[in-house]
Amino acid sequence: MNILYRVLKNHHKVMLWGSVVSVLIIIFVGATINTPVPFKSWDAAVINYILTKMTELSTGFIMSALFYYFVVFIPEVKKKETVSTRIKGLVERIMNNQARILNNLISQTDNRVSYLTLYLEELNTEDDFKHLLKNLDELILTDSNKAYKLLEHWIRYTGYIKQDLQKILVYYKEHLDITGLVHIEELIESLYFNTLPGSLDIITRSLDSKIENIADIFYEFDKKIRTLEKDIS
Repeated sequence: MNILYRVLKNHHKVMLWGSVVSVLIIIFVGATINTPVPFKSWDAAVINYILTKMTELSTGFIMSALFYYFVVFIPEVKKKETVSTRIKGLVERIMNNQARILNNLISQTDNRVSYLTLYLEELNTEDDFKHLLKNLDELILTDSNKAYKLLEHWIRYTGYIKQDLQKILVYYKEHLDITGLVHIEELIESLYFNTLPGSLDIITRSLDSKIENIADIFYEFDKKIRTLEKDIS
């Protein structure tokens, strides 16, 4: 998140460029105040009066700009940096929880894969998610106790993800640009949260008839999670 760019909105830029112009005016007046007027028709007293007023106004503007810089600008930058850090922390936690869900599903349903294997290396297409859910379906039918714990873990960490997404929307909505805001809202409203079983009675039946639909929703949700950090930074 480019804090300086976001803070320097129009009124900040006016103060910046106004200060630059004021400094140039003071330099110009200082260099020309005692020089003869270029045209005889000009009244030197009037010209000096105008230059003096320009210097006073420029000096006043610079003083106001310095006050604004220390009283408004710096605190605003610090506030935005704090908000940015908090949002980044929530996003990292969301991505880590998604990784925990998928790493756990992979490791518990496929003995060939270590828990330490990053899910990013194993799940890159919709077919990968279908394969994962087929393995889970087999586990439901062969080891219901293990499947129960696995699904419980999945549901619990999905709840954590939704809580953090809602925190970003509730507490930091005004600090998000339109891309980040739309991304968060799409994730919260995703069919994923409705499709994921709200209870553990799923272990009593096969997933087979739902694998295609669940895999598609799961894949799209994960794809958005992976790009979340880029879109709200």
